[in-house]
Amino acid sequence: MATDDELKVSAPKFDIRRVPYARISRQISDGMVARIDPSDLAAEIREHGLEKIPPSVVEFLCDHLDGSVVRSGRPGKTDAEKQHEARLARLIYVGLSMVEAGDADASPEALDLYRELREIVAEGANSSETRWRMVAQVVLGNPGHSKKLANLVSEWAPLKD
Repeated sequence: MATDDELKVSAPKFDIRRVPYARISRQISDGMVARIDPSDLAAEIREHGLEKIPPSVVEFLCDHLDGSVVRSGRPGKTDAEKQHEARLARLIYVGLSMVEAGDADASPEALDLYRELREIVAEGANSSETRWRMVAQVVLGNPGHSKKLANLVSEWAPLKD
C-alpha cells in the first residue's frame, strides 16, 4: 500500500501573468469588458507583441477603438479641473484665515461666509480643520471631504506660509 507522501501529487506551478493576454481574455469571456483598462492592454501588446493576440482581444480592441465599449462609472476629473478646484479652495481658505486672524484686509464676503459656515462645523476641531471643513462645504458641498480637499490643494495649489 502506498504511503500518504507517495500519493501526494504536486500541483504544477502556473503563473497566469506569464500567459500572454490571459487576464484580458478572461475578462472578455466573463463579460467584464468595461473593466479592462486600455493601458493594461497596451502593456500586454508591448510585452508580447501582436502575433500572440487572441481573436477575442482583437475584437475588444476594435470595439474599444470604435467607441462601442461602454465604460462603467463616471469619468474622473481632468488635471485642469483639479487645479481649478484646488485654486478656488486655496483662495477661500486664505480668505477664511484672514477673517479668523482678525485681519483688517479680509473681504466682507469672506467674513459673511465665515459667519454662515461656522454653524455647520463640528465643535472641538482646531482652527485649520475648521477652515478646511468650511472650504469643503463651499467647494465640494460636504464638510466631510475636508481632508480630500486639503490633499488636492497641497498637490495642485500649495499654500505658502
